[in-house]
Amino acid sequence: MALRRISSFDGARAADELLCLTTSKLAEIVLQHLKSYQGTHTVMQNGMVNRRYFIGMVEGRSMGLGSSGTTPEYGARQPAVSDALEEAWTWLVNEGMLRRVSGQPDEWYKITRDGEACLKRLDS
Repeated sequence: MALRRISSFDGARAADELLCLTTSKLAEIVLQHLKSYQGTHTVMQNGMVNRRYFIGMVEGRSMGLGSSGTTPEYGARQPAVSDALEEAWTWLVNEGMLRRVSGQPDEWYKITRDGEACLKRLDS
């Protein structure tokens, strides 16, 4: 799977579209987006994803693990989009699709077996 920007997904190409999505639909997009980072050593390392780096990359900020090298994906609407993405992340945690990684500093998560099963369903 190649790295995919949030805005490359159907229903998330523009801020207004993304902000109309249900939290669960946006969470599916976030999960697919996170999986697309596998092997890039930016947001995902050793199968772990960092929430702050994820948001920073979407916002176009330089982060400790890399830089998206771009401006915010959603321009002036980025703050509202970032809030929606945070809600989607929380939904993924609450639904058991992401879990905190024990022994790691705050903000490091892994995609769970349920999250991987969801990804398989979305791919088919």
